[in-house]
This record gives sequence, structure tokens and C-alpha cells, in this order.
Amino acid sequence: MTHSKSMATGDVIASSTAAIGGLGLRVAYKKDFNLTESESQQLMACVCYGFEQSCHVGDAVDIEVEIEQLGDNNYKELWYSNSPVQTGKSGSISYRYNDDVLFGCWRPAVATSNLRSETDKAYKELREFLSTSSHPYLLRAWNYMPLINEEEEGLERYRQFCLGRHDALLRDGEHMEAGLPAASALGSGGRGLVMYFISTRLPGTSVENPRQVSAYRYPEQYGPKSPSFSRAMLAGDSAKSDLFISGTASIKGHETRHAGDVKAQLEETVTNINALIKQGDCGPKEIAGLSLLKIYLRRASDYSQIHELMTEIAPNVPTLYLRADICREDLLLEIEGLYLSSN
Repeated sequence: MTHSKSMATGDVIASSTAAIGGLGLRVAYKKDFNLTESESQQLMACVCYGFEQSCHVGDAVDIEVEIEQLGDNNYKELWYSNSPVQTGKSGSISYRYNDDVLFGCWRPAVATSNLRSETDKAYKELREFLSTSSHPYLLRAWNYMPLINEEEEGLERYRQFCLGRHDALLRDGEHMEAGLPAASALGSGGRGLVMYFISTRLPGTSVENPRQVSAYRYPEQYGPKSPSFSRAMLAGDSAKSDLFISGTASIKGHETRHAGDVKAQLEETVTNINALIKQGDCGPKEIAGLSLLKIYLRRASDYSQIHELMTEIAPNVPTLYLRADICREDLLLEIEGLYLSSN
């Protein structure tokens, strides 16, 4: 975890903690820490990126993602509620929730090697769970899978993942484009699919990028079924909304731009994020006004250059850098972001 200019003293990046308007959440990146009794009661989830970190923190939903942190590392991503939360489990889904928002993780007892069937199982179980939940609206999903660019049964594994997700999200024979969440899908070093999510009591609003073809309308050259996600989602009311930005890359229309040039890909990606921020129209004017960023790099050797560039682009935004494979082999980086209206 790095802050583009100044670091807070101690093991907390102070400016990475903020309330999410209307949803009763806070998020923070921390290293070593001790929770107060109140914090323990309000902790919803702990996400660990790495290979040796323990993610077990009280009763929180613990999520381990086996991808390397770059730069200043060993941070945990903690999601809190502003009020005490309750704990639940349904099949392979563990979750914590308050009145407005639910944070959950799908974790099978045994991982399977067939990514399409595992994804179909995960999203069908999630859909069934949400259909009876008091928080039925899927707002944000994160997906991590091993060997994302390798071939499986004659098709790239990312495309197998898209098939499984698409089939599971069909409703009455139709794909529900308006209800698709913001999402990220990255390659990991783990043994199987890791999927965690946020759902809400009230529906969010999808945001698309005028510079890009919507992912769910990609032509067949990218696979038999298009990726099932929105470019971003707004949550909250008209007076105070928060923006959840999906994993975003150097794509214009539906085509990759600047293959092999990580600096140019960064610039194109930032342009796309700025376009989404403008469409969301919820507070910030550009990427430098966001509350949090997460940057995935295909090549760890690009970290120093990208970190230096981001110091100029978004100097005050807490940013986590991770080494991960991207959904297209010609993409060298992907960025996801979050704007917290109460920050």
C-alpha cells in the first residue's frame, strides 16, 4: 500500500478511511493493529493480498487473495460498518450485514479445476442467496482466478469464466444488463476462484463510459459470451452518492490501445476513469478526487515507473499496487477506484 506523496505515521494510511454515504461503511488499509471492542463489533470484512498473511480478524468475513503486493506491502483491507453488524452463513457464502449493506464471500469447501463450472456454481448460489436476502441488489463483485490467460478445454480461462458468469446471471432467458454490478476479474496464484461482493437493500445505478462499448455488448471476437458487468455503479441518494469503479484498462471502443507501452496504457486508462467520473457526476471531477485506487500490474518491473507517474496524476489518493494477470494478454495494467462521498 502506498500513498502517492505523504504517508501517515504508524501503520494506518489515515486518508484511506472514510464513510460511504448512505451505506454505513468505512474502509481502511492497515498493517499491524488492535481492534477495540466497538471496532470488532463493526468490522465486516478483512481482505488480505499476499501468500503468507493471516486474514482471521474476529468475526469478520476473511478473504485471502493470493496475489503479490508491490511497494510498501503487507497491508490488510478492512471494511467497517458505522453500526454493529450481524453475521450469517448460507451454503458456501459467509457474510456480515447491517440495515443497508451486506458484505459477503463465496468460498467452496473444495475448489474445482474447471473454471466455467466453478463460476456458474458460484454465481448461481449468489443469485439464489440474494433472491431471498434483505439486501438483494448486487452492487460490486471482485473475482480472482488462477491461470486467467491459459487455455482450458479449447478456450481461454477468462472466457470460460465469462461463460459461467453469464449463464448464471440469466433471468427468464434474458441477460439483465441494467442490474449488472461493477466488477473486477484478475489472475491470481491461488488454487481456485475467489469471489467476494457487496449487495445493498436499495438498487444502485449503473454508469457506462461513452468512450467504450459496454462490456456486456462486446463482439464475439472476445469470447462466446460478453463480460457481465457495468463500468461503474452509483450507490446512495441524489444528495450523496458514492461511485464504485470497475477494473478499467486501456480500451477504447472495444479494442486494446497501446499494446506493449505501459505508460501510454496508463494514460488511456486514466482518461477512461475520468470519463466515468464525469458520467457519474457525484462529486470529484477527475481521478485525483477519488478516495481510493487499486492498481494491478502484469509486470512487477513496471511498478516504479507507474508509481512515479501516479504521484503526479493522483498525488493524494491512497493507492494499493498488486501484481496480477489482466483479462487480456495485451493489457499491462488495470485500475479500479472508489469515491466516498463522506470522505
